[in-house]
Amino acid sequence: MNHRLFTILSAVSLLLCVATMVLWILGTWVVLRWGYCGATEGHMLVVWSAPGNIEVVYYTKLTNRSSTGFHAERTYPALHFGWGFAMHVPHDPIDIRPLYFVIPDWFIGSITAVLPFLWYRRYRRRLLAERKGHCPKCGYDLRASPERCPECGTPVVVSGTKA
Repeated sequence: MNHRLFTILSAVSLLLCVATMVLWILGTWVVLRWGYCGATEGHMLVVWSAPGNIEVVYYTKLTNRSSTGFHAERTYPALHFGWGFAMHVPHDPIDIRPLYFVIPDWFIGSITAVLPFLWYRRYRRRLLAERKGHCPKCGYDLRASPERCPECGTPVVVSGTKA
């Protein structure tokens, strides 16, 4: 069960990594924006993909409600070509109070690539251990014990079937 959960989480993480890389490349031509006006009056969450960044803005005390949903725009709401993080809480004279976060695409891509990398390394290690005649779990030499690993008790897999 542990291995299956790790595999599922790695697959989801790989999908997020690929989606982030697509947004990073796509962000040079078009900005994708998703907005959500909450049930509470005056609150709005907006997430958009700017060039090289994912930007998240949370507004409180809005008097006019913007549209909720997904929008594609040719103009950039904010040009952030930097490679760093940003957080900004401006003191607006009209008291809108937006909370503004900028997260670079390279950071999201690298964080979401960690689990697929660990899964691949684990898979490759097992494959090489089986080819060398070692236990895929602990690495013990299995030439003298054909049925089961004497070190950890893992059953030996012979040509796709478990013994």
